[in-house]
Amino acid sequence: MNGTNEGHDVSERGGRHGNNRGRSRGGRGRHGKGGTDGGNTTPASSPVSTRHQQPKNLAAQLASAVASLSLDTVKNLLETDRSLVNHMYRRGETLLTLVCGLKSVSSPEIHTSIVETLFAHGALLSVKNKQGCAAFTLACSRHHVHLLPLLLHEAVKQEQVNPHETVPALLLATLGGLDERATDSNSGRWEAIQLDPERCHQTVTFLLEQTKALQNGDAFVHHAVRAATPRGVTPLHLAAGLFLPKTVAYLLENHGDPHVHEDNSLTPVQFLDKCFCHIESFLIDDTTTAPSEVPDSTRTASTRGSSQQHGRGKRANYRRRAMSTIGTSVQARALKTVQVFAKHCGLEPLFANNGCFSLRSRRLKNVIVAHVGLASILETTCAAKDSTNDSKLVLLHYVAGLYRAMHKNHDLRTYWEAAMDRSGTDDDLDHTSSTHPFTPKTLEWLVHRLTEGNPNPRFRSTWAYIVAHVLKLYAPAPRRQISDLKVYTTITASMAVSVKRLVFNLCDADSSDDEFEIKSLFAKVEMLVLWLIPYVSSLAGDIDPVQDVLKVVTEPLHDLKYVVQMALQVMPDDVYAPDRFAAALYVLQLVAQLETCFESKQIRRVHHMLRGQLEKPHARTWRNADESNVPVSLSRFSSAFGLPESFVQWMMPLRDQVNLLIRSEVRLLAEYFQDWSSNSWFITTANKLEYIEAMADERHGRFQLTINRQASTLCFLDFVIQQVLCTSMRNLNGEMEINFLNEPGLGVGPLREFFELVAHHFFNPQVSIPSDERDHHGLASTSSKSIFSQWLHMARQNISATKIPSTPSPAKQVASSPLKKNHSSALWLPIFSFADSNRTSLCFQSHPLPVACAPILEQDGVYHIPFDRIVENADLAKVYRCAGRLMGLALRHQAPLGVRLPNALWKFVRGADKLTWQDYTAHNPQFQAGLAAILNHDFGHSTDDNDSEWELYFEACGAVVVVVGESDVETEVHYPTTEIELVPGGKTIRVTNDNKAEYVQLRAERFFCNQMANLQAFQKGVLDVVYKRDLLWLSAEELQSVALGELVVDVAALQKHIHYARPAHSQHPTIVHFWAVVHAMDQSTLRQLLTFWSGSSQPPLFGFDFTGGNSWSIKLTSRDNVVHWPCPQAITCEHQLLLPEYPSEEVLREKFMVALKYGSLGFDRV
Repeated sequence: MNGTNEGHDVSERGGRHGNNRGRSRGGRGRHGKGGTDGGNTTPASSPVSTRHQQPKNLAAQLASAVASLSLDTVKNLLETDRSLVNHMYRRGETLLTLVCGLKSVSSPEIHTSIVETLFAHGALLSVKNKQGCAAFTLACSRHHVHLLPLLLHEAVKQEQVNPHETVPALLLATLGGLDERATDSNSGRWEAIQLDPERCHQTVTFLLEQTKALQNGDAFVHHAVRAATPRGVTPLHLAAGLFLPKTVAYLLENHGDPHVHEDNSLTPVQFLDKCFCHIESFLIDDTTTAPSEVPDSTRTASTRGSSQQHGRGKRANYRRRAMSTIGTSVQARALKTVQVFAKHCGLEPLFANNGCFSLRSRRLKNVIVAHVGLASILETTCAAKDSTNDSKLVLLHYVAGLYRAMHKNHDLRTYWEAAMDRSGTDDDLDHTSSTHPFTPKTLEWLVHRLTEGNPNPRFRSTWAYIVAHVLKLYAPAPRRQISDLKVYTTITASMAVSVKRLVFNLCDADSSDDEFEIKSLFAKVEMLVLWLIPYVSSLAGDIDPVQDVLKVVTEPLHDLKYVVQMALQVMPDDVYAPDRFAAALYVLQLVAQLETCFESKQIRRVHHMLRGQLEKPHARTWRNADESNVPVSLSRFSSAFGLPESFVQWMMPLRDQVNLLIRSEVRLLAEYFQDWSSNSWFITTANKLEYIEAMADERHGRFQLTINRQASTLCFLDFVIQQVLCTSMRNLNGEMEINFLNEPGLGVGPLREFFELVAHHFFNPQVSIPSDERDHHGLASTSSKSIFSQWLHMARQNISATKIPSTPSPAKQVASSPLKKNHSSALWLPIFSFADSNRTSLCFQSHPLPVACAPILEQDGVYHIPFDRIVENADLAKVYRCAGRLMGLALRHQAPLGVRLPNALWKFVRGADKLTWQDYTAHNPQFQAGLAAILNHDFGHSTDDNDSEWELYFEACGAVVVVVGESDVETEVHYPTTEIELVPGGKTIRVTNDNKAEYVQLRAERFFCNQMANLQAFQKGVLDVVYKRDLLWLSAEELQSVALGELVVDVAALQKHIHYARPAHSQHPTIVHFWAVVHAMDQSTLRQLLTFWSGSSQPPLFGFDFTGGNSWSIKLTSRDNVVHWPCPQAITCEHQLLLPEYPSEEVLREKFMVALKYGSLGFDRV
């Protein structure tokens, strides 16, 4: 029979072509060919003559009789002509190959009798069909177990047995190796799996047991089991790929090698995994009901007509219905097959990332976890000889991954719940599972494993959640509380070790780095909080037991404050990895907050917060992100409870060290010190501004502003306003580049000078527009048409990205009016006025309120405006928003403007402080005193009409403007004195003791800004540039100090921090003369000097030694002209002054004054 060669030849040629050809012929192909066609079965009760035309000759009749298992007909025809028994029929089949190749038979007895009849009439086993397959091979491939003894007996009788060649071929044929190409597709693999596992196992067992009975039978079995197809696939590969657990176990017991690789480098386990991945989509249960599922007895005529499907669609629908049932069986077979391999290699290699037994299919792994159960997995890992080895934790790592994925994909909950509920004895793996997943032994081992060694931080955190979830620590009736204090002291002792390793830089390079150690530390803290809070909540209401528990648990942490304080005091200025110290301080803060919660009886609040986190973890709970090392649960806990006063007092001596850490890495501010925003004094303003700038740089925007300083004032201002308003918020957050047309200035020098212009024009109450420009409403001159065309091009590009809507006044705008549209927004300047007689602080300019109609003249001769007639001035609101954006840009670039705005304005911009009437009137003590008198007055005795002094209504006196006319001929009518309602119907609402507080608040708001929409527009402008979460780091006082800058130019500090470029030095005659001239300057001239030197009249915010990398310097230059001495020059970007070596102090003073007078502004000075 030459079984091995026969099987290989067939696998190379394959039977697929014949199959496709048979299908293409419709019904005929289902009866035409026996053997490998697979569709040639005809029941014995259905003779050929009833379905096809009667054969025309004796040979055809005999083949039809064999195919239909008609025993009497076969006997009669063979008696007629015995020579037909080995005849090759039209489809390339003999009678013996035809009958042995039938896919299924209805009667094994008749089937066996026909084969006996053929042998009795001289049928030969050596005769093969057209595909080269002998009868014995076909019987094995079709798993006709009842034929095998007969075929084996005849093979011995006919001397056709060659065990070395025949047995491997028969074994491969039995397991589907006859035609590997038929299983290359997913559907082909799925069809191949739909076999009878028991019949296949009986066939394999018969072949190998009969082979063992031969002389040297064990050697023949070893050779057969290790045989391979041309693709290197062994019988063990095939049995594993067909999910035959009994067959796999039998082959492994009989020399099967689970480590052998086929041509694609797949071991039998990996081959199983690949096959499972191919057919995984067929396991899905489609809930759509197929038409065939509707019983015929319940179908009406209309149902049959509408639901009947034809052709492939009907068959596909039926297949989906059948898949749900078959798929469950197939999945169970795959699971049992994997368990057979697990007995030989263990569970851990199946879940490893690499190795001979590693699985890839997550579905298959989930099924294994669900079947084995969490308790058995824990016991298996705990009982391992070297359970501290990370390779032994692969099962726990996968369980942790399944738990994390379960919260995102609810379809995985069934696997998790099955693993949780798995109990009793698992006979397949010979592991005894307890009824509870965590025994005292496994829990103790798990705590030790999570606190010692170097497991992944996510692994630590996830298992902390798993323990809390399994034990139901936060349920009303938990399964069990972790009441053993040894568990908590183990965690806190490990925390103390981690903190000391961090602050003293004891992390081993071969075990972990700083970031890994920090994340591991926080995972331990999270574990402590998650487990300890439920236990403490379960204690009695008395505080004493809680304090006793806390004292025991925190004992290992008592010396950490001293250790961290000592480490910070010896910390160098160029600190390495500042995260280490910041993380240690944050842990101490969390411990202090936890102790305070226990003392103040806020445990229930913490319990409620953590229960919500456990039931529905935040999306960032286990995300591997570089931006944060602090777990979400700890961050929420620390932000929900303020800093304890004792901890703040302990941190006060460490303020300089902490700010040094933040200066080294500004991102630490938001990560570890976010709770210190309520103590604004602790973090320096410089660090906060550096953080704001760093966050803005990460957004990668870019703001380019082009300015034509030669244009008219109105054109210049309008050009700036429109460019700023048309720029998208993202670009406003990025780098800023200022270009002055026809001026060669580049870098930060033009940026500083731009903010000088901003302060002069937008925050200067004395700014004025020339009357000739104002009369023409800002129409562009010929010289400025070029720059305006550039602006229009830029504006059209950006206007789609950012639309500047009008800012509505909440609950106050109830009418609209076609107000006068200015040709230039700059005509609304100035928008600020002086708040006091000293002209040191600013307040909002009191523009007349726009109204929809003329005021009503009352009988007392006073004009009155109802509240619903007040409308919004959208053009003015845009100018305020532009001013807010410019202020935000100044804050973002740390450029002081030298303006003092009311503290109430900064509180309003922050949006976190509730403003009172005192805040709104703080800049005007006289008005504030008047409102205080109203609050102090008793209106209960002032209802008499004769008491006119205190007869107040919800009105305020102010100016209004009405636009009269249409289009270009519209005019404004001003009413300088008008009673304006503060609320709807305010004219009739008299001030009483009950509403006087409301009246004072509304009156203060109207006094501060007569239209709140403008104040809101300014706030939005600032927040367009600096995000609110970043701005909140700065208090109102800090914002005021940044906008104002230094009031006095400190010449001594400037001289102290000057760097001299060679050959200059502090004792050089020219340098001595220079400082003599500078010391004689007044403050106004000194600010001109700073403008000439750096581009800004404001000293650096934090001193002349804090200039962002460019120190102030002086460089001496040579004299090019022998007749005249040149004026000094400056490189503003680098804070460098180019000073000629003047012969005397007088010459130096003269040249310097000329330079300051004519060259302070602009970049064309020579």
